[in-house]
Amino acid sequence: MNPSHRSPSGPIVTLVSFNHRVERPLLVLGPALGTSVRPLWEEVAAHLDADYHVVGWDLPGHGTNNYPVPEQFTINELTAALLAALSPVFADRNAGGGHLHYAGCGIGGVVGLQLGLDIRERVDALVVAGMGAVGTAASHWVERAGLTSTSDLAALTDQLLTGVVAPQLLTDRQATAAALVRAFTEIDPPGLSAAGYALRSFDLRAELPRMIPPVLVVTGSEDRIAPVRTAHELANDVPRGAVMTLEGVGHLAPAEDPSALAHLIREHTTPEGAPAPTTDHDREWERLLSAGAVTFESLASRQSPYELVQRPGLDEATRHALIICALATAGRLQELADHVRSAQRAGVGVGAIGEVLLLVAAYGGMPVARSAADVVARTLYGTRR
Repeated sequence: MNPSHRSPSGPIVTLVSFNHRVERPLLVLGPALGTSVRPLWEEVAAHLDADYHVVGWDLPGHGTNNYPVPEQFTINELTAALLAALSPVFADRNAGGGHLHYAGCGIGGVVGLQLGLDIRERVDALVVAGMGAVGTAASHWVERAGLTSTSDLAALTDQLLTGVVAPQLLTDRQATAAALVRAFTEIDPPGLSAAGYALRSFDLRAELPRMIPPVLVVTGSEDRIAPVRTAHELANDVPRGAVMTLEGVGHLAPAEDPSALAHLIREHTTPEGAPAPTTDHDREWERLLSAGAVTFESLASRQSPYELVQRPGLDEATRHALIICALATAGRLQELADHVRSAQRAGVGVGAIGEVLLLVAAYGGMPVARSAADVVARTLYGTRR
C-alpha cells in the first residue's frame, strides 16, 4: 500500500512505456478508475507492439504514480497533466506538433475525449470504452472503497470484480483478474477518492459537437456501469462517432477481450483504403479534410496571405505558382500582376509561369487564361504580347 499523502497543487500523471518504437504512430493508453494501466492494457499493447509506439499513463495514487494526490481534481486538470507528461515523448519523437492516437477505458476514456477537444487538431483518432459523456453518481469500485479515505483496500478484494467484469474473466483469465485485484490493493486511497470526484463531476455533452477526431465507442454487452445505451448516446453526440459492442464483455474491455479491442484500435486508427500518413502535416490534413467543409472553412478563414506562404507542406516556389494559377482562374488580374513579381523573387521562372497559364486555359477556360497571359506579359515585359 502506498502511503496516504495529499498535494495542495494539481494532479500529476506518470507514464508507462510499453515499447520505444518512436518511428511508429504514437498510441496513448488511458486507465480506468481503480486500475493501473499495465495490467489493464498489457495484452492489447502486445498485440499492437509492431505497429505503434505505445505509451500508457497512471492516475494519481494508482500503479506507478506515487506523487502526492490533490484532495480533488477535474478532468480538465487531469488532461492538462497528461499533456505535460507527454511533452518529453513528443520531443523524443521529433514530432513537432505532437500527434497521437488515443485509447482509454472509463476515466481514461473521458480524458481521451477531453484531449480530443483540447488539442483536437493533433488527435488522429479516439477509441473509448466503458464510459459516456456525463459523469455518474459513483463508480462501482469507489462505492466499495467508501468514496474517501478507506485505509485497508485489501479487505475489499473479495468479490471485487463481481459486477465490474463479465464472469468469463474470473474463470478463463484468472491471471489477469489477479493482476487487476493486486493493482487495486496497491492504490493510495486519496487517489481513488480524487479520481472518483473527477469522474462524477464531468459533463462534456455541450462540447462534443466540436470534436474533430473520429471516435469509436466500445461497449461490453455485460457492462453494468456504462451500459450499451450510454455508448450509443455518446457516439450520437460527436460528429464522427461509431459504436462497437463486444459480446460477453463487462466494464474493462482491454482486460476482458484484448485481442478484439486491439483489432478495433488498429482498424479505427488506419481507415480502410486510406494510405497511412507519414508526417504530422499529413495527419493534420487527413483529420481536417475528413472532418468536412465547416472545419476546413474555419482554418482557411484564419489564414493571412503572409501565413499561407509560410505554411509547411509545399516549397515556396510551388506555392507561388499555385497562387498565380488561383488568381488567374478567378480573374483577379490586379492581384495577379502584383504576385507575378513576388513569384519571380521566390524563384518561379517564366517557364513555370507559362506552364501554369496552360493549365488555367485547360481547366479554367481560354478567356480567363488569355486575360491572365496579357497581365503576365505587361508585368514582365511592359507590353502586351
